[in-house]
Amino acid sequence: MSMEQALKTIGGINFAVFSPSEVRKYSVAEITQPETYDEDGMPVQGGLMDSRLGTLEPGQKCGTCGSTAGRCPGHFGHIELAEPVLHIAFVDEINRLLQTTCRSCGRILLPQQELDAYHAQITNQTDFTPALLERVAKEIVTKAKKVKLCPHCGKQQYQIEFTKPTIFHEITEEGGATRLLPVAIRERLERINNEDLELLGFNSHAARPEWFVLQVLPVPPLTVRPSITLESGIRSEDDPPTRSSTSSESTRGSASPRSPAPLTSSSRTSLTSSTITSPHTSTTRCPGFPRPTTAQAGP
Repeated sequence: MSMEQALKTIGGINFAVFSPSEVRKYSVAEITQPETYDEDGMPVQGGLMDSRLGTLEPGQKCGTCGSTAGRCPGHFGHIELAEPVLHIAFVDEINRLLQTTCRSCGRILLPQQELDAYHAQITNQTDFTPALLERVAKEIVTKAKKVKLCPHCGKQQYQIEFTKPTIFHEITEEGGATRLLPVAIRERLERINNEDLELLGFNSHAARPEWFVLQVLPVPPLTVRPSITLESGIRSEDDPPTRSSTSSESTRGSASPRSPAPLTSSSRTSLTSSTITSPHTSTTRCPGFPRPTTAQAGP
């Protein structure tokens, strides 16, 4: 094979959000135990250092692929949350969607004729109008916020009050405030159809809005969060594994929907994936999930 044949050209990089089904699909173990090591210093099965997530010790084999530490890339696990939790990185998008769509049917709060006109604009978009989609989305949000009666189902709309970091209230005409819990917010976001999401600037294949409300938390492989060994020989964990352990322990009891478990920077990073596309290659999924990757050299 010549050097020219071996070179590949990257056509672009696309970022997406993992759905709950994808997190469970790529997971090799559900984390249910808050303990990491037993009295003998061995990893607890179902804990954050479960051997199925990979291995760090020389000579030991991974419980999933059977490889040693030098060859095992590590494997993801997952934690099932007792109650849905709003993803802190997407609360602004959630707020925009709640204020733009109907609380009952999920449609954008604009007449169908206007929506069809906006769809026609997007369909006729060219390379000379790169900001068209962003402009259309801003216009729709500005108009929809002022609508008090849904033109599709006729339901009355209430004002949405957002208090950072993740608190939403619905203000009725009488002035009463009703707290919108994550489970109710997720149900609303599920009703939004893909055509309306496109008008608001979303790619439904890469990020459905209900995925912004977490039901399952991915646990990164051991290789990206190794533990350290103290002088006494006892292993110690850094902050992200410790917080994940706290989340795992809280899911075993009755978690309060008003007190969601905190998210770490590690968990926020692992919720997103990137796809590298090339004119002569197939796609590559990151980070670290065991999805097979194939590539062909360009002509």
